[in-house]
Amino acid sequence: MKKYLSLLKKSPINLLIFDLRLRKNSIAFFFIAFLFLTACKKKDDIILKDTQPLTGNSQLQHTSLTLKAQTVYDTLQNTSKTDNILLGNYYDPVTGVHKSSAFFQMYFSELPSFSDTSTIVIDSAQLLMEVNLVYGKNATAQNFSLFPLLEKLYTDSSYSISDSLPVSSQAISSQTAYTDLSSVNYLSFNIDSNFARKILFAPTAGYSDASSFLDYIKGFYISSETYPAFDDGAVYHISPYGSNSKIII
Repeated sequence: MKKYLSLLKKSPINLLIFDLRLRKNSIAFFFIAFLFLTACKKKDDIILKDTQPLTGNSQLQHTSLTLKAQTVYDTLQNTSKTDNILLGNYYDPVTGVHKSSAFFQMYFSELPSFSDTSTIVIDSAQLLMEVNLVYGKNATAQNFSLFPLLEKLYTDSSYSISDSLPVSSQAISSQTAYTDLSSVNYLSFNIDSNFARKILFAPTAGYSDASSFLDYIKGFYISSETYPAFDDGAVYHISPYGSNSKIII
C-alpha cells in the first residue's frame, strides 16, 4: 500500500539555498624583461632603446609567469518567496563552476490518518523533486546525497552560508540522478527504508499539526557530490510546489 506525502504543496515553506559560485580561473601573464649588461663602464645615464638584434655582450630575455586567481561568491537565497530552488553543479566554460545545494523542510498538505501501521510493509520510498528548467550542458548524471537535519529551520531567523547547520553524518540517500526533461521532469532519489519508517510510523503527536511534524522530521539537506568536467554538469531549477514534488512511500 502506497501513501503519497506531498512535498510542500500549498503549504508554508522555509527553504534555504546555498549557491557557491567559483568563478572561472583567470590567468594573468607577467612579462619581465631582464637586461644583462657586461663590460660596462660607469656612465651618468643608461638609455634603453627598442630591442636590437643580439650583438656583443648584451642579452635580452623574456620570462612569463602564470598566476591563477579565483573569486568565490558565497551567497544565500531564502526561497520562501520564490517558486524555485537551485540544485546541482555545472562548469560553465565562461563563468566557471556553479555549485548549488539546498536545505529544505517538508510537511503534509493534509495530515494523514493511517490505519493499523503494524500491518504496513515498506517496499520502497522515494523523494521526487520536479524540475522545470536545466542550466548547463547536462551530459552526465550527478551523484546527490540527502541528509536529515538535526535542527529545524525557523522562518523568523536569518541564515548565512558560514553558519554551521547541524546535519546528520549518515546520508539517507546517495545515488546518481539525471533528467533532460524530454522524458521525465523530475529527479528521483531512493530513501533509506529505516528513515521512511520514521516518517510513516511517527507518534500520534507528530501528526497533530505542521509544527509538530517539523519537530519530529526537522528537514533535509541535499547536494551534488560530483565535480563536473569542463562544460559539463547542470544546475536544476526545482519547483517545490510542483505536482511531481513529493515523497512516495
